[in-house]
Order: sequence, then C-alpha cells, then structure tokens
Amino acid sequence: MPTTKKRINIVVDDDTYAILKRVASMRSDSLAGTSLHLIAKGLEYREDLHFSRIADSRLSEKQKTILHEEAWQTVFKCRIKYLENVVNEDIPKIPKDARDQIRINIEDEFERRLPAVFRFPENGKPLLHTTRKARELRAKDWRIIYTIEPSDRALIVKIGHRKDAYE
Repeated sequence: MPTTKKRINIVVDDDTYAILKRVASMRSDSLAGTSLHLIAKGLEYREDLHFSRIADSRLSEKQKTILHEEAWQTVFKCRIKYLENVVNEDIPKIPKDARDQIRINIEDEFERRLPAVFRFPENGKPLLHTTRKARELRAKDWRIIYTIEPSDRALIVKIGHRKDAYE
C-alpha cells in the first residue's frame, strides 16, 4: 500500500549506524522510527537556536514595552507586555486566522493560568541557548517567545512562524 508521507534515503557510516541501532533497541523502536525521532529533535534544536538568538538580540535592545490589551486591541486587564517590534513587525505579518489562535493561546497561557505560570515558570518550554531564560509557547506552527519579568509580567519577545527558523 503506497504511503502519503514523504520518504528520504540517507547514507550513514558504520559508527552512526551502530549508534542508531543501539538507540533504537533502547527505545524498542525501529531504525526508521528512531531516525525520524532524532531528526525531529534536531529540527526542534535548530528552531531553539534561531529563536534564542532573536530573543537575546531583542532583549538586549532598549525598547518600549506594550501591554497585551494594547497589542491585541482587546478590552481585558492582564499582566502581559510586548516588545515594540513584536507589535510593529511580528503581529502584522501573521495571517488573520493564525493571529486569532495565537492571541487565544497567549490569553489561555497567561490570563487563565497566570498564577500557575508565575509559580511554575517551567510551564513554557525553555529555549536552550538563550542567556535571558526565554521560553517558548506553541500555537500550531507559530512560536511565541517570552520571558517572565521580575515584576511578574510576561514579556512577549518574538512571535514567528517555525519555518522562519530555517531561513
């Protein structure tokens, strides 16, 4: 039966093959399944590197911060701020349907679960290579990069499509 999934063929050296075989055995998985898992992890790592650089760069610049309700033009009180270039550069680039989903995810993460987020900031996925302890929130194929400020506000640093990490 033909598959709709894309296929790739890769050639590996003997050492890499032996390692893959050992890891697959430890995972009780096939070589293909283990390879797919490791490729996915490698791509996620690459995304983290990209968004970490952006977060560090934007956090090192002196920028005005903007409250969540001003950024999304909604009428509710919250503890979310945005860097100016998120509002001026990132949000306008987001398609309307994705924009709504991202806004809902941000509100859900920081409004409804706010006390838990600040008591347990590990709720968001940490970016591995940032010096500012930036974290990631996912909204389908979009990534919301943020930090928790000492004033217990979430500071949104970057909103970007995951494909941008590969450009």
